[in-house]
Amino acid sequence: MDRLEFWNQQSVTVPQELEMVRDHLNAFLEFSKEVDTKSSQKSAVLSTGNQLLRLKKVDTAALRAGLSQIDSQWTELLTEIPIVQEKLHQLQMDKLPSRHAITEVMSWISLMENVIQQDEENIRNVVGHKAIKDYLQKYKVI
Repeated sequence: MDRLEFWNQQSVTVPQELEMVRDHLNAFLEFSKEVDTKSSQKSAVLSTGNQLLRLKKVDTAALRAGLSQIDSQWTELLTEIPIVQEKLHQLQMDKLPSRHAITEVMSWISLMENVIQQDEENIRNVVGHKAIKDYLQKYKVI
């Protein structure tokens, strides 16, 4: 939550340089990816905690409160990430001339079309849960 608060502060502080805004946005996107990868760990913690609750009949208030806190903080984190990302993105757009922004978007679209084209044949031949999951994660990040 502290890191999210840091990024929230960064999203309302207006850096003067476009490169600094881009660096902030890229670093935040890395943070966002990190949070995404921790989702399975959060689920495992909650699952294990709930198993303990079922097995233990007394003194469960602290565990129940801890699990509730983890769940609510995770929900808050997932709710705030898109808001902060949008603010940082808007800062970048405010610093970027329109023509330059359009050129960057067109370059990104072209790059993504090439990546997808290269992956199409590989995806058709993919077998197995792990390989499919890897491709889904790759495209989720994009």
